[in-house]
Amino acid sequence: MSSMRNPIDIDVIIDGVTHNLEVLLEAHFQDLVNGDHEHTLDLSDQDLHHVILTNRDLRNADLRNTNLFNADVMNTDFRGADLRGANIDFAQLNISCKSLSFKVDERQAKMFLYMIMTIMDYSDIDVSDLVTDEMYNYLEDSHLVTEHELVVLVKKNS
Repeated sequence: MSSMRNPIDIDVIIDGVTHNLEVLLEAHFQDLVNGDHEHTLDLSDQDLHHVILTNRDLRNADLRNTNLFNADVMNTDFRGADLRGANIDFAQLNISCKSLSFKVDERQAKMFLYMIMTIMDYSDIDVSDLVTDEMYNYLEDSHLVTEHELVVLVKKNS
């Protein structure tokens, strides 16, 4: 198993120039603190697997196609961030107000929907009148089913 990586030990290449990840994260944070809420941190297409990004401010960050597999992103502020195409499998992403307004792709949307429906089912919350057959059909080809071999969710009879 890979160990977690600290941003200070990671270099990323953006437009052919090598940057230290910690320096980029701190500069992005300072821009936000100074009122530059339009600033975008471009970390698209980077390999940030197993990186510790706990309590970071990634508002408006471009994380498209970034590998965040098993990254620690607990309490990270993703408001306005773009995570489409990013691998967020096994990332320690918590659900909070800081993680409710970021862009996802269909693969990720299916993952979140699958998780919510599974949690509701496990909690004995009757969703039979809320969740349509189409939603169950929509999740049949979720990567959680096809790649991680989780069960296909089926509608329970009420």
